[in-house]
Amino acid sequence: MIKVRVMKFTKDVSKKFTEKNLCKLDWLSYNQMKCRTRQERFLQARERLYQIIHDEVCVNRISLGLGMFGKPFLEGSPHFFDFSMSYGQEHFAIAISCSTDIGVDLEDSFPQEPVPSFTAICSPREFFLLNKYKKQDLLNIWVRKEAFLKMNGVGLMVDPREVEVDQQQRALYIGNQSLSYNEARLEVNRTEQLFTVAMAFPSTADSGMTVEFITDSSPN
Repeated sequence: MIKVRVMKFTKDVSKKFTEKNLCKLDWLSYNQMKCRTRQERFLQARERLYQIIHDEVCVNRISLGLGMFGKPFLEGSPHFFDFSMSYGQEHFAIAISCSTDIGVDLEDSFPQEPVPSFTAICSPREFFLLNKYKKQDLLNIWVRKEAFLKMNGVGLMVDPREVEVDQQQRALYIGNQSLSYNEARLEVNRTEQLFTVAMAFPSTADSGMTVEFITDSSPN
């Protein structure tokens, strides 16, 4: 099973979890942030991530590393464990799996930062079929592509127009680069007026694989 937790950022700053509790990699990321609000949100999300890791994996001390293209991973896990995170303006998502690679992406329904246009994210075939899409589906398309690319650990280093998604909740890579997975299954959870979150996992994963979406009222 893949678990996806969606939580809302709060204005309350934890006094128990500070930058001193971060692993080395996260501490470096934290100190590169110039905005205090970003630092506070980073701490909230990392506190919840560390809690989840301690619940799922027997590790004495959390240490994170980076993959070849920047995807973080848990070092020293006694068994397979993958996680993926995504930050919106009001919400953040944490996905975990003990059996397969995963990627998650979340966008708030009314993001403060502009979402790329259809022409910036759609393949030629998708753009040709745009008359079947509604404008509000833009976020749905965007999060599914980002989730697929994050699952592969490459993020936006690959042009999202080289990924095609369909109404059967599949994603297919049509570019020329060598990716770990060229096809994925997708699960999308859309909460009206709040957020859209997409979960990607390989098509080669167990056919009985399920995705559980959990919405928490706060990160604590």
